[in-house]
Amino acid sequence: MGSYANGILEADLDPLAGYPKYPCIQCRCLNVGWSFGLLTELKFRTEPWVIVCSTMAFTGCMVAMAVAIFIWVRVCRARTSEGSQAFSLLLIASCVLLYGALLPYSFEASSIVCFMRRFSTGLAYSFIFSILLARSLMLATADSE
Repeated sequence: MGSYANGILEADLDPLAGYPKYPCIQCRCLNVGWSFGLLTELKFRTEPWVIVCSTMAFTGCMVAMAVAIFIWVRVCRARTSEGSQAFSLLLIASCVLLYGALLPYSFEASSIVCFMRRFSTGLAYSFIFSILLARSLMLATADSE
């Protein structure tokens, strides 16, 4: 940004002069050019916590899908005990999305992975909380006319 010498502060007005536009292609989430060709460069992380969390997320997704199929079959056969099961199916879908939000953290950083880390977590949490809020409002107003 500048230098200080002999009691005088001199500002460098063009600090990026002479540097390439993307000085580090192998950087982690910094200054990486945007390209969908980076999907081929995805590398799965092999740390133990990634493997454990991925296994738990996969198991959770499978259980949630089994419950969703069970509810769907009950709805199709018209054997549900109470009204519509739409909120239940949406809640299960949001749980699957919440488990899927772990996926970008399972790969080494690249521009698409960093974007998905920021986007997927917020989307998953906002989706599940909006469904829970709508369901709680529905239950709170069920007794009033």
